[in-house]
Amino acid sequence: MTIRPAEVADCIRSSELFSFLSTDERAVAFLSDCFRAVSFTSGNVIIREGDEGDSMLMMLSGTVRIDTKIPAGEQYTVATLNEEQACFGELSLFDSQLWSATAIADTDCQLLKLDREAFERFADAFPEHAVVVYRRLGKIVSQRLRQASKDIGILFQALVQEVKEASLGSRGDHAR
Repeated sequence: MTIRPAEVADCIRSSELFSFLSTDERAVAFLSDCFRAVSFTSGNVIIREGDEGDSMLMMLSGTVRIDTKIPAGEQYTVATLNEEQACFGELSLFDSQLWSATAIADTDCQLLKLDREAFERFADAFPEHAVVVYRRLGKIVSQRLRQASKDIGILFQALVQEVKEASLGSRGDHAR
């Protein structure tokens, strides 16, 4: 896939994560050179849960499904991304831990990939901008963590209710 440097720069300027850079053309140009354009056809795995995380991806077009394995071994969809400039894999800019989910192209997708090493070069060259990016990443991660906490609470409440109902049902069976 070929994408012009000006298109990458436009994506950076319009993304939630990097939009503050729009007034610093040098930083935008440097960061544009750090991104690589990648494409995936529908059904292809973009990142696989359990593999080492090494990059963040920013969507240009298409739809990506984010799945995770539940203890029974089945895949569970936790999110579907279809917004332009939505990002995923951003935790990999912090560390090299394993991917916590699998991303699958639901449709043909065009993405921009930012490797951790490339981002670290940007951070070294523009430390004042890196601080802002890390703050914005922190905000994104904290919002997702809060949502995950709410989801866990709802699931726990449903589980408790199911156990109570099963317990009451089994008591009725013993009384017969």
